[in-house]
Amino acid sequence: MSHFTSSRASSIFSVELLAKGIPKNASALVALNFPGDDQWVRFALPHAGDYHEMLHGDEPVPGVEAGGIRTLRVPSNYGRVWLLRA
Repeated sequence: MSHFTSSRASSIFSVELLAKGIPKNASALVALNFPGDDQWVRFALPHAGDYHEMLHGDEPVPGVEAGGIRTLRVPSNYGRVWLLRA
C-alpha cells in the first residue's frame, strides 16, 4: 500500500484488491478529505491505465503511466475512490 498525507488533514492511499469477483491486478486509490474546503493532492499512481471514479462517476483519471504523478481533487468533508480495472 502506498500512502500520502498532506498537511491539511487529507489522506490518499492506494490498495491492491484481492477480493472474489474483482479482476486480478485491480487496484484502488482512496482519498479522504476532512477539512471544510476542497483539497488538491499530488500522487504517484502505481499502475498504468485508466482510473474510474466509483462514488459518483465523475473526475476520471485516464491514460496514467505507471508511477505517473497526477494532481487529484478531493471534495471537502468527503472522499473519492478510483478503481483501475486491469
